[in-house]
Amino acid sequence: VAVNGSSSATGEYILQNVPAGQYIVRADPSAQQGYVDQYSGGVFLRSEATFVMVPSVGDVTVDFSLSPGALISGQITVAGEGIPAAGVDLDVFTAGGEFISSANAKTDVGGSYEIGAFPPGSYLLRADPIPESFLIGRYYLNGEDRASATPIQITGTNDQTGIDISIPRGGLIQGVVTQQGAGVTLAGQDLDLFTDTGSFVRAGATTSATGFYQIGPVLPGNYRVRVDPEPVTGLVRTFHPSVLFESDGQLVAVSLNTITTGIDIQAPLGGTISGVIREATILTPISGIDLDVFDTIGRRMPVNAASMVDGSYLIGGLPQGDYRIRADPTRAQGFALKYYQDTLIEASATSVSVTVGNETSGIDLDLDPAGTIQGTIVDAVTMAPLAGVDLDLFDSQRKFFSAVDAVTSATGFFILGPVPFGSWFLQADPTPDTGYADQSFQNEYALSRATPIAVNGTAPNATADFSLEPGGFIAGKIQSSTSLAGLSGIDLDAFYPDRRRLDITTKSDLSGNYRLGPLPPGQYLLRADPPLISGLLEEFYDGVADVTSAQLIDVTMGIDTAGIDFLLGPDTSVTPTPTNTQSVTDTPTSTATETPSPTLTATPSPTTTATVTSTPSTTAGIPGDFNHDGGADGIDLLNLLTQIRSGILDPIDPADLNGNSIPESEDLILFTLDWQHTEMP
Repeated sequence: VAVNGSSSATGEYILQNVPAGQYIVRADPSAQQGYVDQYSGGVFLRSEATFVMVPSVGDVTVDFSLSPGALISGQITVAGEGIPAAGVDLDVFTAGGEFISSANAKTDVGGSYEIGAFPPGSYLLRADPIPESFLIGRYYLNGEDRASATPIQITGTNDQTGIDISIPRGGLIQGVVTQQGAGVTLAGQDLDLFTDTGSFVRAGATTSATGFYQIGPVLPGNYRVRVDPEPVTGLVRTFHPSVLFESDGQLVAVSLNTITTGIDIQAPLGGTISGVIREATILTPISGIDLDVFDTIGRRMPVNAASMVDGSYLIGGLPQGDYRIRADPTRAQGFALKYYQDTLIEASATSVSVTVGNETSGIDLDLDPAGTIQGTIVDAVTMAPLAGVDLDLFDSQRKFFSAVDAVTSATGFFILGPVPFGSWFLQADPTPDTGYADQSFQNEYALSRATPIAVNGTAPNATADFSLEPGGFIAGKIQSSTSLAGLSGIDLDAFYPDRRRLDITTKSDLSGNYRLGPLPPGQYLLRADPPLISGLLEEFYDGVADVTSAQLIDVTMGIDTAGIDFLLGPDTSVTPTPTNTQSVTDTPTSTATETPSPTLTATPSPTTTATVTSTPSTTAGIPGDFNHDGGADGIDLLNLLTQIRSGILDPIDPADLNGNSIPESEDLILFTLDWQHTEMP
């Protein structure tokens, strides 16, 4: 307050010796007078006040016309004790969160208070005790923050009574923040508090000139404390006592009416990264774009930043090392995420080196436009909307794109975005407990046969609806044929009668039991597919190695088809001799030759469709296999392809081929097998 005064009996006032300048003037009647505060311009809120220009010479007249208002009154007590809380400060906010500084009061010895007056409107009230009392502030009606507060409605001049608040007791946390290695105390540093489950706690603090801080009071429990320096300082966000990640932070126990001291933090000096975010076509700067940082093993670093009006950003501090930077726009911003340098994929990103005390500049990202994929998911039978269904997005090579996801709302609606322009595959992925089977757009149960969805400048907002079928399950047990012991970790694969494989799989548990599904109602072939290193033979139900002899299994909606058991035996095949010649008809080519031990050569696939030519000499196993003296183990060139488990390859199952053409789009590595050995481990 620059100058103050009081009105006379006639309502007149004079504010004297006011220096030239711009001012806000407020009429501030007491609660007992019953009138509403008013700012120059005839308004109640300071944010809406009109500035008054005072010249160097001359007077300015500002009149007020005050209106009666309503008072808010009640009592503040200690939770669990029922005793009055004396000397507690009361704060009032608008429903929009603006602090009303002109309204103030304290509780008397009986815990009672009266505050006001207020014009008609909606208000939030907070009891704000001093920290040394160990009492914790609360909003009416006993809310921890404004979001959980109960609004108080003022209508006319009717006083609001009985606005009582019960405030709990807690404890305090104290410590000192210093720079690691230098030993100097750090002033003006923000402190954050988290529960042991990672929830942010409203209580915080700022270090003093000596680096000292005090947080609380907070409820008794276990907490983690973090110092959160400004990026420009280069200091690294650090949890007590001196660690980067929250999960590594030491828990701090807080007890009732107790000060937990010595919770010191040593924050190391790191480096920062800066650059500019622009629109890719005309290179105009983009503001408000979130930036994320990942280390070389894919961990998201606990730092964040957003681009400024001119598109510039500064993020840090970061410990010395190499990082990947991602611009992460929101769906509403209409741009696709991008890693530095110009890629959608983290693994393809260019590393950015950070050194202590330095700023790595020029890490610019130019963002491309993006769109959305939206739709509705319903029950295929009842057409009722399905809530809580996860949506998974895959790129044109059917690689999972984890950066964009969505879950259906109560109305079954979903919207994915921002989705980069291109061709995409979409899968609805309900949890098994819902009883619905995974489904790829459009009405397919294998991603390899899904319909692509185009998102582009012509159609930036694509639509993809799903009707999910309630399914059933197949259950049983997998045992050793020799010992009858349960076999764990055995893959179960389901096929349509025409041998097209579904994406729905599972593994046997430690006892050998499995439950596969949900599967759409219908008939299926089922295969137990042990890993090659197990030395066990794969088997189709019921007890056959030949898919053509496999028994169909009926699946009914909402029912477990149980007792679908497998007895897997060891692979006892003797020296197998290839009876056909397999070659790849395109460049590069390879020729099978005998060697004294098995060798496996990987050759990148040609740029055109490759063809495998073979003359099967047995009907055992999948078409196109080798002839083994042992017969039906089904280990062959095509079957070997099913064992490829690389994250960048999309395995093809022989049952999906139904012929000899291997599609180029599957991005396979083709193998030449030189084989004269009795075992295939």
